[in-house]
Amino acid sequence: MRTTKRFLPVLGIALTLGLIAGACGSDDDDSASSSASSSASSSAATATTTAAPATTAAPATTTAAPAADAAEGMCVGLVTDVGQVDDKSFNQSAWEGVQRAADEMGAAVDYIETTAAKDYATNIGLFAENGCDVIVTVGFALGEATAIAAAEYPDVDFIGVDQFQGAPVDGVAGLIFPEDQAGFLAGALAASMSKSGIIAEVLGTDLVPPVVAFGEGYVNGAKYVNPDIEVIKTYHPGGIDTAFTDPEWGATTARQALENGADVVFGAGGKTGNGALIEVAGEEGALCIGVDSDQWFTVPEAHPCLITSSMKMITDGVFDLIAQSAAGSMPSGNYGGAVGLAPFHDFDSMVSDDIKSMLATLKADLESGAMSACVWDADSNPACSGGETDFSAFDANGDGSITIGVAAAGPADDGAYYQAVVDAAILLSEQNGFNSPIVIDEIKPADAATELTNLADQGVDIIIVGASEIAEPLTDLTEDYPDIFWYCNCGAGFPEMPGLAQSLDDGAEVGFTAGYAAGLLLEESDSSTAAMIGCCDLNFEQEFKLSFEMGLKAVNAGNTLTYVPTGDFPYDFDNVPNASEAFNNVVADGAGVILPYLGGAHEALVQLSNESGVPVLSAGASDVCTREGDLTWDVAVRFDGGDYVAAIFPLIFSGAVQEGQTKVFKVGVDPEPGALICNPTGGQQQAMDDMYADVASGMYAGDFGAIKGQAYGGG
Repeated sequence: MRTTKRFLPVLGIALTLGLIAGACGSDDDDSASSSASSSASSSAATATTTAAPATTAAPATTTAAPAADAAEGMCVGLVTDVGQVDDKSFNQSAWEGVQRAADEMGAAVDYIETTAAKDYATNIGLFAENGCDVIVTVGFALGEATAIAAAEYPDVDFIGVDQFQGAPVDGVAGLIFPEDQAGFLAGALAASMSKSGIIAEVLGTDLVPPVVAFGEGYVNGAKYVNPDIEVIKTYHPGGIDTAFTDPEWGATTARQALENGADVVFGAGGKTGNGALIEVAGEEGALCIGVDSDQWFTVPEAHPCLITSSMKMITDGVFDLIAQSAAGSMPSGNYGGAVGLAPFHDFDSMVSDDIKSMLATLKADLESGAMSACVWDADSNPACSGGETDFSAFDANGDGSITIGVAAAGPADDGAYYQAVVDAAILLSEQNGFNSPIVIDEIKPADAATELTNLADQGVDIIIVGASEIAEPLTDLTEDYPDIFWYCNCGAGFPEMPGLAQSLDDGAEVGFTAGYAAGLLLEESDSSTAAMIGCCDLNFEQEFKLSFEMGLKAVNAGNTLTYVPTGDFPYDFDNVPNASEAFNNVVADGAGVILPYLGGAHEALVQLSNESGVPVLSAGASDVCTREGDLTWDVAVRFDGGDYVAAIFPLIFSGAVQEGQTKVFKVGVDPEPGALICNPTGGQQQAMDDMYADVASGMYAGDFGAIKGQAYGGG
């Protein structure tokens, strides 16, 4: 934890090093000034007077703004590893995170651009000796110098961008990213868009592991889409001191690739990669992919070819860690940042919906661990060597094939939760060459034991139980049919048992996100009331209702929630007449948003909402924002049993999840659960992003615990 120091007034960005002491003074300001002046005159990394690069727009993904008083007088210094802060890529993204701390937190900030590796320690020391609280060192090559400095200056918090730690280093947060996943997505897109069957990548040095991860991930993603595609891969032949500042080499290498038939080029190497992008921009019909940040905003010369960028959310990660330092909660050890593809901008219409859907699925599978980019685990992961998954362990009846049975409490075509589970089982079977699933739907709780036994007796090898309302017999059935693999998305409160694999989400987390989204929609209306139309106030309904109301009030304390039960106890979510009557009543009373927390009656209320012009939320289904048809939703409230099936079964088949174990899907951590506004404004999306970050941080854990206690009778 940092020690607060006494500071003089905030300095301007990118001033000379001689002024560092004036802003980041230690407790002995005279001594600090002398030290900074002496170091600046002796170091080969002399003070820069280059104007700082303009801050560019980038997708916000994390972090709420910290309290201003926590950062008052804070000093943040940034040191590059021979790159430049105006490289329009890696270093600039880190510097923009520091600039954001200046803009939003009032921190005093400055940077040093290192010109030789021998000056790493000196440049870090300039900031440390002159009272900076946080020092951001940018690049893999600075890792050793950063660790040494952290031991020498224990009162300083260090952020090491791209600095993986084999063992946690006290005082250093190693901001790392799964570049292999980012590269994989870029390669999958490149292969999908290529017409020639040849793509290329122009890279920095292979002495830097993140560059290798980008490069090899790109190859693997391309070959995942098209095993026959040719990938021209070229690393810069120089060392770290030149590999990222050589745009001429980047341009020449890109030109050679174009002449060899490549029609999509990935440029990943600072200014070197930028040179490649700009070269490709002059080739009619060719496409290019940027790196690290959304380079649409930083390399406008590449607009004619720039379909997307393979992004590391460096700006957000740096700012988030600075904010944690200001709050006194700076972590040590590896700190994972997010990756993804930038918007397609002018090329959006060229990228088909099928490609977009494929990329979204790949991203979710990579993040969840359901699939690998096959860079770091290529030798140990059978899937990376082309080996097929061995399903023989799941062949319960020994007939050499696999059949999945699905048990659903509601209709298999309800357009909501149960249909999602059934559709996921069908897709899982098709993808793996299984037999067509056997589905029994609309199972009443009183008939669950009989129907599940009937399903087990039909020669199935895996049984997916759709929800907890028909799960009570599983205690006996998992013992009676031990050779069958049993899985249930049973939800909170259902006990673990040796013969059952489970998944669940946190209903309070999901409900809060739904209420928050509904609250944002209410801001656009004349109403302050949302209505939740459900079954019969079951305990999991209560959990969702209480957290939904909490989310509404987090947007505006004056918002209120009306809850109307419409079914017979227990588990009647299908009563269309009662639900329709409830809808008409709450709309007449002024409800401005509707949550039909229903099964078979859900779509009937969506239709009524569409006819009445009242915004409506889904209840479980994740695809409603893009679903084709006559019905439209305004918010996807995702606790999609189908998504959970798709995410967990690759883990089950690999042995990562076994019977007796439970996979918990967390809001803000896993890609599956939580609410999404289908067509958000910029302000709404930013508010949702900030809310998700708060949930993931544990900010509301105590509130959610209290809600569970109230709903389930434990408190």
